[in-house]
Amino acid sequence: MTLFVGVDIAKETHYAAMTDQHGVILIEPFPFQNSKSGFELFLGSILSFLQESEKLIIGFESTAHYADNFIHFLVSNNLFFKVINPLVTSSLRNANIRNAKTDSIDALLICSTLYKEEQKNTLHRDETFSEIYSLCCSRRNLTRMRTKAKIQLVSYMDRIFPELAPFFKNNLHINTSYALIKEYPLPQSIKKVRIDVLTRLLTKASHGRYKKDKALELKKIAGESIGIPSHSFALQAQMAVNQIELYDEQIASIDKQLEAFVNNFDTPLKSITGLGHLEISVIQ
Repeated sequence: MTLFVGVDIAKETHYAAMTDQHGVILIEPFPFQNSKSGFELFLGSILSFLQESEKLIIGFESTAHYADNFIHFLVSNNLFFKVINPLVTSSLRNANIRNAKTDSIDALLICSTLYKEEQKNTLHRDETFSEIYSLCCSRRNLTRMRTKAKIQLVSYMDRIFPELAPFFKNNLHINTSYALIKEYPLPQSIKKVRIDVLTRLLTKASHGRYKKDKALELKKIAGESIGIPSHSFALQAQMAVNQIELYDEQIASIDKQLEAFVNNFDTPLKSITGLGHLEISVIQ
């Protein structure tokens, strides 16, 4: 028999419940603290129902970082666990016509999800999978911060040089645009720079796609700009570009590490066209 333990993760107080493979509730939802004593209470409660021949699967939704300490505890006690996509439990919640989130009831909902979605390949049994989970979370957070920085950059440039985005076909997030903003964020600076210097910058950053004709066009646009000559916004725009490029480097570093993990996987997922190391890492 397989027993399912659903845990609703929160910042300070988690809720757990247990059902068997027939959906019979063995342990009603109960709270436990995000602490050593709380984890021991959880472990004692579930192990009291576990017989020698039974299989135990613990599951919880993917959260920000709140589950990290609990994951470490489970791994340390050699317990199987499964991280569930919140969209899966959300769809099940909607099917049950219960849109409001209630921690105690959601613990049982996760038990149901575990039963419906049990897949051998998604059971995390060792520190390797815990590291992959941690890397995926970090990548998601970095991607969110990069998106925020990109939005901020557009906001700054809309004020100091609103004509620049149309010049780059309404996409400031290309290497050529970043290189220009880091050197000459204000149209006043572009007006003053020599045409050969500007041409060299654009040509190098664009790998030859933007040449002297584009440099001349940019100078003309800069001369007619209605942008606010704010050095404060200019500095913040340059800082936003630096942040975006740093996030790009960090995300690339994580991708390289995930790729190394995936290369060591013996999984049929590698044979599926369109699945890269990132997708396989998430599925695993």
